[in-house]
Amino acid sequence: MFLLHERPGFINRDLLNRHRHVVIQFSLFLDYNIRYFAVNQDNLFIYLGINYMKYMPEEEHKNNWNMANQFLKAISDSSRQSIYELILNRELNPKEIGETLGLAQSTMTYHMMVLENGNILDKRFAGKWTYYSVNIEKVEQLIGILKKCLLARAKRPVQRM
Repeated sequence: MFLLHERPGFINRDLLNRHRHVVIQFSLFLDYNIRYFAVNQDNLFIYLGINYMKYMPEEEHKNNWNMANQFLKAISDSSRQSIYELILNRELNPKEIGETLGLAQSTMTYHMMVLENGNILDKRFAGKWTYYSVNIEKVEQLIGILKKCLLARAKRPVQRM
């Protein structure tokens, strides 16, 4: 038996795909770590530390904050707010959006990139054009994530000094 890889909170899919049998067990001897052991090409043993599941919510919390930050950045600019409202109920291409709002092509490219990074747009390709619309379900999901981030560590009732 030999140690292949050890890194807290990380599972390498390539490593998993190289083995026919994968055994996952909790270990009292590890805290937050994951250890991988391979006996041969067929068998891979993964040992999760007993506190590993406590580590996961913290990682999920960090990922949620990253998504919330991208979302807030996407809607924080007045030009992007105008773009958002314009494509909220209909699909438009950047040329149509730019002409309607009086924005230059380079400005439109930048704003559309930020909105895409905020994960709130759907886009469809038709010939040489790209058409954008707001993904309302994704916006609702991101609002829920933002609420979760802002209130995740809130204690009820609030302690008064």
